[in-house]
Amino acid sequence: MERSWLRDPYLRALFLFLSLSQSAFGDCQDLLSKLGKIQAWSNQEKNLSLTARDLFPEEYVAQVESTVGNFDIRVAHYPKQGFLSIAGVVHNRPYVRVKLYEDANHPNAMIVDDLNLQDPLRREDSANLNPDQTSKGLPPQIFRHVKERLFEIVKAGGYQEIRTTSQQHFAVVQLYRRFVGMEPADEKSKKTLDYLDSLYAFSRKELPEELRPKDVEEFTRWLGSGGSDPTGLTSRRVYLLENYLKDGTVHESFSLLKNKNGEVIGALFNDTEKAKSNIVFFDYSEKKPQILNWFYLAASHQLELARKLY
Repeated sequence: MERSWLRDPYLRALFLFLSLSQSAFGDCQDLLSKLGKIQAWSNQEKNLSLTARDLFPEEYVAQVESTVGNFDIRVAHYPKQGFLSIAGVVHNRPYVRVKLYEDANHPNAMIVDDLNLQDPLRREDSANLNPDQTSKGLPPQIFRHVKERLFEIVKAGGYQEIRTTSQQHFAVVQLYRRFVGMEPADEKSKKTLDYLDSLYAFSRKELPEELRPKDVEEFTRWLGSGGSDPTGLTSRRVYLLENYLKDGTVHESFSLLKNKNGEVIGALFNDTEKAKSNIVFFDYSEKKPQILNWFYLAASHQLELARKLY
């Protein structure tokens, strides 16, 4: 059996998560049934109040507070802007962050954004999470517990669904899908996600081995994020690719990437440009093909995920 996926830190975390799902930690339903219910709240009334033990297992909170410091959960309501934020803080350093937005298009839903869950017990690590959040992320069994409690919080506010509309990048989409259990909200989103999945599969299986991304983090950077361009783009490359997409002109500095069905999905550059990647993918979701840039996907809400809570 091929085991190369074990080199991918995200998939290793997922494997651990699945292997623990039947354990005492993973049996969240029994554990959650013993916890106090989240009191009904309203963003307009600014009355959601939480402690660390409302989100995390008692034993985990006790370990954090005995070894690191007091674990505070701070809730900030912004009813005029239609959202609230939840932050978990130890010594004024945030380790938990999530924003819950009211969805004007779906009154029974809340939009989950800026989900970032770090482990205070791994405070010696670097300050920033990797895109897939596995470097400093919570242990899978703790993540699952927090996820279920966030569901309870949303339901206590009178909502029946959670949605995401502008995920920061591909690895966060994987996080929402695999750990939170969210699925494409409509056919357009499913088509977009299927295409992205096909690009990832192509990159990991069909590219020559020396060109393949070492993990989902590197592939994520190839696509870019809500705040950064794809790592393969430079001004000159953009110019050349836009010419190709307009009239089919293939410059000598790049060759076309085709999947096993013979479909052109991107370009492989062989030039002297200063870029962290030589691969750029194309986006065919609109009438005119264009360079795939995650910022555009997020801004145009081409990929929305949802999960029912009842």
